[in-house]
Amino acid sequence: MHEMYNASAAWIDFLLQVPEDLIENGLSDWMSTEPSPKALTGQAFLWLNLWAWSRINYILGFVAVAQDFESRALATARKLDNTFLDSETGVYAQPGQFNATQCAQSMPLYYNITNASVVSDALQVRLAALMCLPSPKFC
Repeated sequence: MHEMYNASAAWIDFLLQVPEDLIENGLSDWMSTEPSPKALTGQAFLWLNLWAWSRINYILGFVAVAQDFESRALATARKLDNTFLDSETGVYAQPGQFNATQCAQSMPLYYNITNASVVSDALQVRLAALMCLPSPKFC
């Protein structure tokens, strides 16, 4: 981690300069036959990078940097939930683009981004999507 610190810092600096519309136009679920949740996966990958950077900095003893990036990661997670999560149903969706796709339901749950009060509902939606292959939106 010490040897690659400057390269990793440059990557994080680069990510912070990328316009949000480019972050939200990433790879998404590249194997999906359903509408693709690019904006959600872009935010999830941004969260992953910020969270990892905060953990690296904690390990190396750079507490101020770690706390800053932990706060940024948590803000990204909140934004993801506020933008895509229906807290009444547990469905991750973006009207007209995707609705409860397996990828959209899985990523926030896997990365533990989903607000704790909604995890059970989001998991039930994910399980329903799995059981209704290939078209969970028709469950």
